[in-house]
Amino acid sequence: MLSLSNASRRNALDEATLDALERALLDDQGVRCWLVRREGGHFCSGYDLQALAKLDESDPLPDERIGAVFDVLATRAAATVAFVEGGAFGAGFELACACDFRVAAPSATFCIPPAKLGIVYAPKGIARVAGVVGAGRARNLFLTGRRVPAAEALALGLADELGDEARAF
Repeated sequence: MLSLSNASRRNALDEATLDALERALLDDQGVRCWLVRREGGHFCSGYDLQALAKLDESDPLPDERIGAVFDVLATRAAATVAFVEGGAFGAGFELACACDFRVAAPSATFCIPPAKLGIVYAPKGIARVAGVVGAGRARNLFLTGRRVPAAEALALGLADELGDEARAF
């Protein structure tokens, strides 16, 4: 099981989290299934925008690193399942799409808001989302930045199943 545990930042991703995720995924001896879930109120609020402020202008943006780590997740031999409770925003949305299956709890909300934030999203991430929901739906989600609740996520093919937050995995 891979648990995102940074509740004070709504489980936002940063370099340390991406490093830990990659190390865990590369040590997959005997793993039959990866479950990606959250600790705290949100699945993942995306990449930590405060970490962006700490970057020197000569530092690369985290897009390539995010894409590389999510590629590792997407290519595991064992099945990967994202159990989404609370918000899955930005890179958290893409993280869910990198998994083979997505189970949405009733509290799940998916949103990919770069257009609202004035941020250009990485082409690899756009392609990953489009691979799950289709190009037209991905375009709509990226350009509107609208929030998609669990039931609609199921109808869009974003979620494979609706789950129960009370059920422990």
